[in-house]
Amino acid sequence: MSKRNPPPTPMEQAETVVVEQVTQEPPLVTESDGVLSGPGALQAIISRGGDYQCAAVSSIQGTAMQGTMYVMSGGTKLRGDFVTQIQGEDKVVDAHVFYSDGFTYIWSRALPQGIKMKAEVDTIASNYADFNYQCAPWSVDNAVFELPEGMTFQEVG
Repeated sequence: MSKRNPPPTPMEQAETVVVEQVTQEPPLVTESDGVLSGPGALQAIISRGGDYQCAAVSSIQGTAMQGTMYVMSGGTKLRGDFVTQIQGEDKVVDAHVFYSDGFTYIWSRALPQGIKMKAEVDTIASNYADFNYQCAPWSVDNAVFELPEGMTFQEVG
């Protein structure tokens, strides 16, 4: 005959709950009044669907970046406009990314031409995962999702 363990006492149950609460990772995304915030917000809104405008900030190795990311129909189109303060210099550089129909376009006014490459929307979201986002629903302005006039793009990859 096998011996069964007695059910845990209320104190043992409470200790288990406390340990589980302490060891859980903090959520990557919080939501309040329809606004998604946190480092996982971009991937969350792509998964959720819908149209969002996101304020984005990041600091990687002392280089500060900030900008706006626009998401259309859960990632069928993305656009990001950023400025970066170059560490140790009194210089700000712009950078832009646009995704549509399986291609990503990247450009800056500091470069004579942009780059075009095949990519998946999830890859773009993971590339921008180091940003902290605040994303709110928005009414799409189709002009945001147009490539800049006069810029040529070199296809790579």
